Amino acid sequence: MNSAIFKHFREEEFGSLVKVFDDTPTTGNNIGKRLDRWIFEEKGKNKILYQAEIKNWAARAIGGSNVAIDIGIQKLSELIRQNWNHQFLDINKKEKNGINKVFIEMKEKEGLKNKINGKYEKVPLLIIWEAAHPRGENKQWYRYQVNKKYFDFDYCYIFSCSLYLRYLYAKKVKKISLEMTNVERRLLNMNRLFYFKS
Repeated sequence: MNSAIFKHFREEEFGSLVKVFDDTPTTGNNIGKRLDRWIFEEKGKNKILYQAEIKNWAARAIGGSNVAIDIGIQKLSELIRQNWNHQFLDINKKEKNGINKVFIEMKEKEGLKNKINGKYEKVPLLIIWEAAHPRGENKQWYRYQVNKKYFDFDYCYIFSCSLYLRYLYAKKVKKISLEMTNVERRLLNMNRLFYFKS
């Protein structure tokens, strides 16, 4: 769902064409870190292939701060910064972890390259559900730069799904359509695991 919300954001707000691929980004080795999605964005001559890590954490579920929909701007800023400090400080560590692995370059397979026409820039992307920003800013999309480069990249883009949905809600958008990749396959797998007799 998070990648679908990101696709909606880039297409609706930037006029891009976005394709979420089912391929898993890996380093090309049988062992080692892997990410969640390859996401391709095209607008005019600009082509970006995001190597995306997705964190679907809900703040309330992991000891963070729940952010009510009708909260004031000052309190919202405090909670956004609090959620960042609670959950995302590992992004700056030199030891590999579940967040900073987004800075490790993943190798796209030939099959994926063949789906993309022409040259593109590879960009690290962290998609999060939480409302979180290091300075408490109400931004659903921003570039994050680390102080020291420990891995292949020293920056990534961060997209907050909940802050984007909050932004749409403020614009009186009450319903959006999402292209949900893998849903049919996942439902089939669940039906195999859990049989319900009607």
